[in-house]
Amino acid sequence: MFVSKERIDQQHQEQPPQRENERPRPPIGDIRMIVGGMTIMGSSKKAKKTYLRMVHNVQLTGSIPKIARIDSPIVRFSEEDARCLHHPHDDALIVTLRVGDINMHQVLIDNGSSADILYYLAFQQMRIDRKRLIPTNAPLVGFGGTKVFPLGAVMLSVTLGDYPQQITKDVTFLVVNCSSAYNAIIERPTLNSWKAVTLTYHLMIKFPTEYGVGELQGNQVAARECYIAMMEMEDHQQTMCIEEQRTMAKEGNLPPRNTGRVKVAAPMVHGARPKGEASLTVIHKYGPCFQSNKEQVQVINYTEILLQDQSRVNSIHSMFSNNSDGNKLRESQATTIPAKSGLTIGSGNYIVTVGLGTPKTDQKLAFDTGSDLTWVQCKPCVRQCYKQVDPIFDPSKSTSYTNISCPTPLCAQLPSARGSQQQCSNSKCLYGIFYGDGSFTIGYYSKERLTIKSDVVDNFVFGCGQDNEGLFKGIAGLLGLGRGQVSLVQQAAQKYSQFFSYYLPSTTSSTGYLTLGKGSEISSSLKFTPILTLSQGKSLYGLNLVGISVGGQRLSIPTSVFSTAGTIIDSGTVITRLPPTAYNALRTTFREMMRNYPMTSSSISLFDTCYDLSKSQSVSIPRISFFFDGDVRVDLDKVGVIVMLSQTEACLAFAGNSNPSNIAIFGNEQQKGLEVVYDVVRGRIGFRPGGCS
Repeated sequence: MFVSKERIDQQHQEQPPQRENERPRPPIGDIRMIVGGMTIMGSSKKAKKTYLRMVHNVQLTGSIPKIARIDSPIVRFSEEDARCLHHPHDDALIVTLRVGDINMHQVLIDNGSSADILYYLAFQQMRIDRKRLIPTNAPLVGFGGTKVFPLGAVMLSVTLGDYPQQITKDVTFLVVNCSSAYNAIIERPTLNSWKAVTLTYHLMIKFPTEYGVGELQGNQVAARECYIAMMEMEDHQQTMCIEEQRTMAKEGNLPPRNTGRVKVAAPMVHGARPKGEASLTVIHKYGPCFQSNKEQVQVINYTEILLQDQSRVNSIHSMFSNNSDGNKLRESQATTIPAKSGLTIGSGNYIVTVGLGTPKTDQKLAFDTGSDLTWVQCKPCVRQCYKQVDPIFDPSKSTSYTNISCPTPLCAQLPSARGSQQQCSNSKCLYGIFYGDGSFTIGYYSKERLTIKSDVVDNFVFGCGQDNEGLFKGIAGLLGLGRGQVSLVQQAAQKYSQFFSYYLPSTTSSTGYLTLGKGSEISSSLKFTPILTLSQGKSLYGLNLVGISVGGQRLSIPTSVFSTAGTIIDSGTVITRLPPTAYNALRTTFREMMRNYPMTSSSISLFDTCYDLSKSQSVSIPRISFFFDGDVRVDLDKVGVIVMLSQTEACLAFAGNSNPSNIAIFGNEQQKGLEVVYDVVRGRIGFRPGGCS
């Protein structure tokens, strides 16, 4: 923690009348993304002596300054308050507060320090005029003597709790420009002014109000992610808390949480986005945010996920099996031939919610950079529809729905969409997509109004599925973000300039984002590499992978190993696939650097480098980096290096292709912890750590 050496002028500490129990206005957005500070004693010697003398008077003589009589309801805690937490724990108290007109997430409640801190990234996202900052020259001093000079102070209203059991008061924050896992820190003086009682065992705050006792529950998952993010990381080694990995492995044996610094590096304000940009929340297909109707949707386990993942990889490889051209990647102006059908939808999909029709109905769709055509299940489900979380879209209730006629030029373009086929029935255009795992969707090729947040795309071409069978499980359909003519990227090109980015959620219980459009200026921290076009299908996004390092050691892999096979980036493939020579080199070096941990045979045949961590409290994981054309180095987060298949079994999260000519795939497990930016017009893909809220 830090302790301030100075307080702000008294004239800046005068607060307007308190506004308790007002019905709040709706927030205009959210901020999702350790120090102390301003003390009440001041910085002069006289002020310090006065402050200490006041404390001594209370402790030694029993003389207590007169204060107003407290007539408040009794604050109680019970075991029921702690029932939903994972025990035992030593987690910090992380909450969400209303700060100004923003719902601010990842706020640390700290009883041990005396300054309220607002981090500059959050300050910027709140769109606060920097002229509002009150100058202050006092540094914040850390344990090791490190000094951080605040940019200034700002007074903001803070609301604690829910109406009517809530408190709204003005708080003076020190604005600090330094890295942190938190957006803000609320310290002891403010808690005292709220008469708040905190209990870390319960991860809860309770406080008296005119209408009874208010309460605010902490977020245990956020606390653990913030803790990991604040840990010091060496340049080439990362430390992981195995106990936390075991906890997360209980979530259906899915991949572990993101334990890097990524989620908090660039906080994001929902609802206050730049012009020309629409941002959607991304959730995991098999996480609790998606499973709102658990009786309808059966959750599959990680073994099945990887089996379906292999089906997707096999179908991608089959696209190139008859191609004798050595290097399958060409510059974006190269001619291409239509792709074969047979792509499996896979199971490591990520979900966004969009609106369809007039009036709009919300549909949860898996977004896929490897597919072009967007489709949803539609009533009356002429043949069969699988069970989904959302109500099935009913085109008869939409005033903006139309079928595409056949034969027409619009219908004739359908076969160019990856995996799609086109037929006619009663002058209506039909589509059909058949996936490598045996799943398929068949229905009417149609036009409808698509709503993305507050943006509208009229006459959006999509598939209205009437026969949908296979392993889709709960989603309403698929959102195509490929490079083909019928993808959302191309259909909304005028609105979003063929520019989009995403950050995949680090755990099944957390969220990421998918942003369409560039909006504000591109971050200078992004590193761009050229997009290459595959000769067997222009829908996929090709990359030029040129090297790999493990623990800071560049592996001796000839560049021809990568160029012979070629590489794509794919949001639908889970585990990264590498050419055999490259994978063997990575595996050998990784095993050498992990030699202090006992190996074990894998419960899943895809993985051949697994470890028994039952006796380990922590483990140092070698950092793995990918090098792409354009002098781009991408450091993978820990969650992209190993996966926890059980509470004690951890495996290297890569696999080798069986054939050296099979294309390499940069999968979504290795993309976690990265903001991935697709600038299609300029023919480039960018990476940077973090970017999530």
